Formats: sequence, C-alpha cells, structure tokens
Amino acid sequence: MKQTQSHSASTKVSRRVLIGAAAAGTVALAAGDASAQRCPATPPVRAKGPAVWLDYDQQDMDELYDQSVFAFNQRQVLARSDANNAIATAVIGKPEHFAYGSDPVEGVDVWKTRKPNPPVLIYLHGGGW
Repeated sequence: MKQTQSHSASTKVSRRVLIGAAAAGTVALAAGDASAQRCPATPPVRAKGPAVWLDYDQQDMDELYDQSVFAFNQRQVLARSDANNAIATAVIGKPEHFAYGSDPVEGVDVWKTRKPNPPVLIYLHGGGW
C-alpha cells in the first residue's frame, strides 16, 4: 500500500525556490502582454472587389485557402515543428520511404522499431485543411 506524506503549513520554503519564483515572475512581467501576439480584433479596412461567390470577393476567396491568414503564428509553429522533428529523427532515425507515384511527394514514410511485433500507428495527413 502506498503511503502519502501530508504537508503542513510549516513546510519550509528554500532560498533556491524563492529566488527561482522571483526570477520567473520578473521574466513574466518583463515579457509584456501575451495578447500582443494575437490577431487584431478586426481586419484592416479594404475596398471589396466584385463578388465571386456569395458575398466573397477574390481576395476573400484566396484568404480562405491561406492558413497564414488564420494562423498568425504560423512561422513560429512551423519552426517549432521542424526543431521537434529534428530531435525525433536524431533519436529514432530516418524513415524508410516507399514511392507510390512518379512525383517525389507521392510516397509513404515508415519508421520502424527495434521491437518485434510492435503496435502500428498510421497517420494520414489530409493536406492544408
């Protein structure tokens, strides 16, 4: 049976914990308002062109297919993804690539494990959407 210790109000706080908390608070305050990274509440004003479909003009239609319009931090997210992929590849190795078409992007990457009869994870990415 696992026993748990109860902590009372008399638990001492070490100097290291106190200084670390103070440093973290200072960094958080110096970083500024996190909402500065958010999209503007309203899009910039522009003259709309002729309607292409419903009340959307051509620029509206183009923006509907452009994720950077909706993902304001797309570059940061992709950079973090690239960095994490590099770390994972360094740990587990590069995948084996199997082509199913003539275009280089028409292929399947397979990462193999060293264990016999492992579970299988299949991930199908549907593209930009």
